Amino acid sequence: MKQTIAIALTLALALLMAPPIATAQQSGKVYRIGFLTAVSPGKSFKRRLAALRQGLRELGYVEGKNIVIEERYAKGDRKRLPALAAELVRLKAD
Repeated sequence: MKQTIAIALTLALALLMAPPIATAQQSGKVYRIGFLTAVSPGKSFKRRLAALRQGLRELGYVEGKNIVIEERYAKGDRKRLPALAAELVRLKAD
């Protein structure tokens, strides 16, 4: 069940980020991507995040140059999600 939710969240993030990413190449803006999940940063999520990074590289994005990825993990404690989400908002994640 947790993996299904995690996959859905990952796909939703990818879909939501598509329009701003296309704009970023033209504008020169550095976009901050917030990556938030309720589980621990295990191998499965590291692979998904690596795939996201690879896809962004293929689109011409370089981490630290025109994108920054902020990772936040609740490590199984769903009560931490609101605080972690608020942190990403404070960081002005796009």
